[in-house]
Amino acid sequence: MLLVWTAVVAGLCTAFVTGGAHWAAAVGTLTVSAVTAAVLLAVLHRGADRAFYAGFAAFALAFLKTGGGWMPVGITVFSHWPTALSGWWHGNGSLWPEVIAKHSLVLIAATLAAYACRAAYLLHERRDQRVEAAAAR
Repeated sequence: MLLVWTAVVAGLCTAFVTGGAHWAAAVGTLTVSAVTAAVLLAVLHRGADRAFYAGFAAFALAFLKTGGGWMPVGITVFSHWPTALSGWWHGNGSLWPEVIAKHSLVLIAATLAAYACRAAYLLHERRDQRVEAAAAR
């Protein structure tokens, strides 16, 4: 699994360095596909896997919402990151590196948040088992 994530991060870095409309479309499609798959897998799985997929979908949608241009109110938590990254690397005013950076950050941050959700679920489950074992004594 680590090899797969390494390949994904390498692909995102390549897309960011080369920029362009085709890379932006590919990264955008990957983001939409990942969020859609996470929603479906959260419905189909149980336990820690459900916590992982639900966490990924929830955090990806939240990051897209707070960092995207379709935010209805003025609170944008991550909106300056893609702009700063694209200006730092490309500096040509192109929109594509900003789109690539935004979706790349969403995928990475949502994955980290999903692992945190899974860990929190497992900790909660272990605590419940200890409480039940203590009550049975």
